[in-house]
Amino acid sequence: MVRNSLKVSSLLRGPITVENLEKKRKAYANLSRRFRVPKGTTITAAKEKNFTAEWIRVPDSRVDVVMLYIHGGGFIFDSTKLHRELIARIAKAAKLHALSLDYSLAPEHPYPAAINEALAAYRWLLNKYPPHKIVLAGDSAGGSVVLSLLHVIRNEKLPNPACAVTLSPATDAYNVEAAILENGKKDFFVRPNNLNFFIDAYFQQTPRNHPIASPFFGSLQGFPPLLIHADRDELFNIGIRRFVEKAREEKVDVSFYEGAGLWHVWHLFARSVPEAREAIGQIGEFVQRHTTGL
Repeated sequence: MVRNSLKVSSLLRGPITVENLEKKRKAYANLSRRFRVPKGTTITAAKEKNFTAEWIRVPDSRVDVVMLYIHGGGFIFDSTKLHRELIARIAKAAKLHALSLDYSLAPEHPYPAAINEALAAYRWLLNKYPPHKIVLAGDSAGGSVVLSLLHVIRNEKLPNPACAVTLSPATDAYNVEAAILENGKKDFFVRPNNLNFFIDAYFQQTPRNHPIASPFFGSLQGFPPLLIHADRDELFNIGIRRFVEKAREEKVDVSFYEGAGLWHVWHLFARSVPEAREAIGQIGEFVQRHTTGL
């Protein structure tokens, strides 16, 4: 039922253009009313000098472990409210509290605006938590920002987080045509014409194979343990599999879970989709394993 409703969604089917972007953003914002945070969740604003975010806390979470979460939305949509339920569910499964980054959007704020704000948030957390108690997580475009941030953390010789989790991350903006040829007709969630719009809005004058903006192209050596989820038929799958292969070649501890018959970031629909609840449970186990030393 969820899959069928997504397939007929006018927001997903119709092309996104500069002319209709604001209309699409309003429709996207309205979707947040369909997602409800679990009982007992509290949400409070966190506005600092160089970034804006919100705290998402759930009952019985460990106060000494924090997750910096970076939401998806093609770099152009504000998913802060829409992702609250997903973030709260992950926080509950991992027994931690979360800082959800409300980053600046493209095309008004192209690369590297979102990464700079994510870096500012990470530096801020490092002043409050030991690095082995910090987790990075994100989905789709936000997953791309997480992987880009790991490049910056390593390049600036900052301490690594305990681990990182990315759900259907965008890893490779250069080999888009190959991805479209392989899964372009199967993915009903991210359409090929909209994918190119997202990339153009975010990259603008930045080369699509930039080693930070397009995280596949930089060295992955020194990355912390990674958990990556993707569906077999989504557009990003070919790039994600290549990223996982490269990570393993460069001796990164990476776990890869590939769904079948689902869709891009199916985790958002955990209230209705048992496979999403199962995937979130796996995330919780991974995070607890790397933040408790067990």
